[in-house]
Amino acid sequence: MKKILTYLLLLCSINLFANKFYHEDFLAKDIQWAKQEVKTEKKIIPIEGENPSLVLEINGIKPDLGNIRVVLWKNKEDFTKEDAMPFRYLYFKASKSSEKIAFFHLNQGDKLSIFIHQDENNNGKLDTNFFGAPKEPYQFGNNSRRLFSKPSFEDTLVTIGSKITNHVLRF
Repeated sequence: MKKILTYLLLLCSINLFANKFYHEDFLAKDIQWAKQEVKTEKKIIPIEGENPSLVLEINGIKPDLGNIRVVLWKNKEDFTKEDAMPFRYLYFKASKSSEKIAFFHLNQGDKLSIFIHQDENNNGKLDTNFFGAPKEPYQFGNNSRRLFSKPSFEDTLVTIGSKITNHVLRF
């Protein structure tokens, strides 16, 4: 019985840490820039020979349920910070189970951190349960999602190549 109580206490402590992370960080905040729909040609894939670009294939989307938020960070200091403007972002309607989107005019060698989130109820934030665990689908670059905390900035980085860099993410 003592081991069970110790385990429950440990689990509660971990959940409180996760709750603090999700509630005090970028992911749970209502951020105005993230709610703005960005007009972009998200369905157009770059052509060889253009400036370096990043093509993201996002799988596991729940069709016709809210919006998809895609955020790119370039600086470790800005990574998931509530008041920091990301390097690039995109917010679009979830219409299919898989989408390809593109970010153009990048620089070869750029290292970008990626975050995606399906905002199922369109409230502009990642909803969490009682313990602070996310209730909506989300993922970080390199599919580096962690169980009780966000991954490190370095774990989420994707390096932009000389032409088209393809990256696949799954909720």
